[in-house]
Amino acid sequence: MSNFKTSTLESKPFNLGVQDCFTAVSGFYKLNFDIDMPNFARPNDWEPSEDNLIDKLYPAAGFEKLDVDDNWPPRPADILVCTVGGSVPNHLVIFLGGNEIFHHKVNMMSGRETMRPAWRRYTSYILRHPEVPDLSQKKPTLELSEAYREGLV
Repeated sequence: MSNFKTSTLESKPFNLGVQDCFTAVSGFYKLNFDIDMPNFARPNDWEPSEDNLIDKLYPAAGFEKLDVDDNWPPRPADILVCTVGGSVPNHLVIFLGGNEIFHHKVNMMSGRETMRPAWRRYTSYILRHPEVPDLSQKKPTLELSEAYREGLV
């Protein structure tokens, strides 16, 4: 389980433009990194297949777009921009690290869940904020000569 603060953002009912995947993401970044994101309008009649709001708006929030294949697995706190049930990205998911994500699905409560393999398939690209450090857990490495010297091999 990650050390990110999400408890005040969890168990919220879905309401587009008020409590949705974008507000979950913006709340996460404010709570964990003190990064403010503009509150972009999400119209009730938004049709993702006709208007790619995510592509238009992420630069104004200070994020960098990254290729999925070159950056998988993502870093903790990266945003997975997903295409779910359509042809254009329409959902934001925070990768918490390990095998955990945080998001707010349509007509569901916001919360954490296990990252299933399907989320990799849904991910169109990754967004990373330059002010967020690399929080990946690095496995300690040991030179082979050190292992021999320590009698580990």
